[in-house]
Amino acid sequence: MMVLVGVHEHAMKLTNWYHKLKSMKVILGEDFLVLQILESLPFEYNMLRTSYNTQKEEWLVDELISILSQEEKSLKKSKDHVVQHVSQKNDEKMKNF
Repeated sequence: MMVLVGVHEHAMKLTNWYHKLKSMKVILGEDFLVLQILESLPFEYNMLRTSYNTQKEEWLVDELISILSQEEKSLKKSKDHVVQHVSQKNDEKMKNF
């Protein structure tokens, strides 16, 4: 059974791993963590990645997690439902195929 994890929870897991590495004297920098979180996001968050990459300021991890929570809520609200309709035409042209 696969359990889907929200992006907020995913970012928190990456942050916890970052802090564990930091406690073992592996210093990567908070900007590295922000980039790793952004790069690991699903396709739906491409606009957020683009927004981050086009601005001059760097986000702190706490800011990113807050933004991700807001974005996740917004995406859930605006999610469109897609309906596909398939029909078959019964005429002489279709019978030849």
